[in-house]
Amino acid sequence: MSKTVTIPIELSVEQLVQAIHQLSAARQREVLEALEDLFFGLLIAETEEDEMLSREAAIAYVERMEAQGTA
Repeated sequence: MSKTVTIPIELSVEQLVQAIHQLSAARQREVLEALEDLFFGLLIAETEEDEMLSREAAIAYVERMEAQGTA
């Protein structure tokens, strides 16, 4: 019976990409699908409380920010 252990590590994006490239094609797909699911889920959780603007309201907001020099 195998045991799974989680070890926190820090990797640069380049190191992560290089490590993924070293995997077989099937494992690459598996890892990329897992990452997409995780990041998509985090993005949803992070933006759940955000106000959704109409296209017109978003354009007006961007124009205001540009006029203020903060965009």
